[in-house]
Amino acid sequence: MTGQWHTFQFGLPWLLAFLPLTLGVLWWLGRAGRVPGLLISSIALVSSVSRPVRTRRGWHRHWLRWGAVLLLVTALAQPRIERGAAPEQAMAIDIILLVDASRSMDTKDYVAGKEKISRLDALRQVVGNFVKARPQDRIGVIAFAEKPYLLCPLTLDHSWMMDSLRNIQTALGTAMGSSIEAGVELLRAGGNESRVLILITDGLNTSGSDPLKAAQAAAKAGVRLHTIAAVSYDDVRTDNFQKNPLFIMANSTGGRFFQAGNTQSLETIYGEIDQLERQQLQQLRSRNYTPLYSLFAAAAGLLLCAETMLAATRWLRVP
Repeated sequence: MTGQWHTFQFGLPWLLAFLPLTLGVLWWLGRAGRVPGLLISSIALVSSVSRPVRTRRGWHRHWLRWGAVLLLVTALAQPRIERGAAPEQAMAIDIILLVDASRSMDTKDYVAGKEKISRLDALRQVVGNFVKARPQDRIGVIAFAEKPYLLCPLTLDHSWMMDSLRNIQTALGTAMGSSIEAGVELLRAGGNESRVLILITDGLNTSGSDPLKAAQAAAKAGVRLHTIAAVSYDDVRTDNFQKNPLFIMANSTGGRFFQAGNTQSLETIYGEIDQLERQQLQQLRSRNYTPLYSLFAAAAGLLLCAETMLAATRWLRVP
């Protein structure tokens, strides 16, 4: 704890404003009294029962009492030392990959090395690196063609998850909105407060639910949606991208919209998503503190005990 004193702070610092008021009250109570109204010419009558060695004024004990009160006020302000962030395992998030499994994803317009590969194969390669960088996260996969279907539930077994991704079979149709709804329901069942959908597609919605309404439902459920348009640069349109349904869907949930024209850009996009989610976790990360109020309260108690003991012995006063 010694090296953490630089993080000393008060949980309720506004309570410290009562310290000057407390000092004022204590001064008022300890001020000089009035001149006695009855004067006694001699104390001979009580000299036989008095103990001269213990008739000192004992003003020191007022400081003990005042110090105890000040320590109690300080304890109420919740002094504490920061211990740092919550444990790493408490920072994990749930991620569902929504993968377009329409026939157009078989188009071989991406390149790996010197070999042309399909959009789906490029996705498999890039997702593998993305998953390796997030060992603490539960990740699941939902593929969608005419209808969405679950390939892998939320799991920490990422090898199993990658195997399910390799088993995607393409078909006709693009049920984008329905896949978002299915992803939201799966994330809700997972019980984690930090939930993310990453949707990749190379086309427009052709069946199932309205994707814009599905994105709005995701936003209400506290789910961020990142969308990726996996199309070649020949088909990429950079003008008026804000009117793109994928952009509108992602933006409505606090997510981001990306365009991937080749394998390198797709890899960069998943790297950006990885960093975005790490930043989000840092914002959500709770802080742990070591409370010190008990030390201040204990010190106040010791001062009061000391005052009581000294008032009954060494600092005993005879009226």
